[in-house]
Amino acid sequence: ETSASRIVGFTVINGSPNGAGGAFFFNSASATVENCRMMGNFGGPGGAISVTQGATPRFVNCIIEENVSAEPGGAIHVSFASPTFDNCTIRGNRSSVNSGAAAIFSAGTTTFNSCLVTGNAAPDGGAFSVRFGATLTVFECTVAGNEASGQGGAVRIDNGALTFQNS
Repeated sequence: ETSASRIVGFTVINGSPNGAGGAFFFNSASATVENCRMMGNFGGPGGAISVTQGATPRFVNCIIEENVSAEPGGAIHVSFASPTFDNCTIRGNRSSVNSGAAAIFSAGTTTFNSCLVTGNAAPDGGAFSVRFGATLTVFECTVAGNEASGQGGAVRIDNGALTFQNS
């Protein structure tokens, strides 16, 4: 898929692949996912979305809620990729490992613009976990009410970079 590809107006509920991304898996691919809802999915890593190997998808006006992963990223897992999330709601997601909302790993830059990130939970990094040289940029977002039983109720950073601006 190229950046010209568009996925618009879909609802993905209770997706459960035998692997990554309960709703969407982008590997060296790009597309715009717009006005979609991902709810109650189970994948690992990434309960709803997994983005890897140079992929650059853009998610616009999406609701990503109540997804679960037994691996990193209750909602979203990113590794060696650079997705963008614009005006999305990411709420009520869970990981039993780390990153209730998004696990941002291994190079690349993940950007959240004007998003609501709330009510997510994991043992470490209730909302976000940024590790292994990855970069996370959060611009004009509300990040509130996320929980970690261990480290980083909002964000856990290990050898990564983080920018919060007007959030």
